[in-house]
Amino acid sequence: MLSYWLPEGRIPTHSGLLLLINMTGIPEESQSLIKRILATATIDKNGNYRLPSERVLAENMGVQRSIIRNALASLEFFGFIERNQGSGTFIRMPRLSFANVYFDIASQLGYLSLEIIEDAREMFEKMLAEEAAIHASKEEIAELERLSELMVAAEGFEEKVEADYQFHLVLAGMTHNPVIMLFYQSIASFIADLLRKRRSIMKDLNESETHINSNHKDIVQAIAARNPDAARAAMVAHFAHWERENMLMNLLMK
Repeated sequence: MLSYWLPEGRIPTHSGLLLLINMTGIPEESQSLIKRILATATIDKNGNYRLPSERVLAENMGVQRSIIRNALASLEFFGFIERNQGSGTFIRMPRLSFANVYFDIASQLGYLSLEIIEDAREMFEKMLAEEAAIHASKEEIAELERLSELMVAAEGFEEKVEADYQFHLVLAGMTHNPVIMLFYQSIASFIADLLRKRRSIMKDLNESETHINSNHKDIVQAIAARNPDAARAAMVAHFAHWERENMLMNLLMK
């Protein structure tokens, strides 16, 4: 699987980490302490950002050790640090899936609906197709093509769903923009559930499934041709087809 966040071993900048920390909902007073803690990191012989011990941090900042421990616990919970017994505490870029928690909770509380998320995804992907035609590497295009072919060749239902999901995730990665990837990882479970639901209903309608797979191939061909306008048009056609399928889904479910 291609990496669309940070290359292995790449150390994130403090500013990048702070941007993500601002999105976690951690109280501002705690964020202030966290910023001070991050500023104390030093680079070890392996090129990793290492934090001082809890005792040293508490002494240097003039606060109780329990306060430092709570701040580090928050950072560890969201995946911003990794604590290894005997070797120390290190800063790391968190797994993007941490943001998925917020979308899940907001959805369960009724603040977000699947329709709203799907509309946002549609707006994003029309733009993504254009950007991919400009910025995608040959390796990324080859991976996108492999996934579109797997949607046709795969015999198992779950394998088709996974290929479909990965197709759109790879497409987002072609922008090489961490903010876009953060958004996609945040709604990952919603996208997977939506694709699974739609393909489940349509799996017995062979003609419909053929059209779905054909839409993906059209997107790949436009991106490979480095034609942003054609790529956007192919994505528009893709979602137009999904909209027609959505109407059929509603009829079948009644």
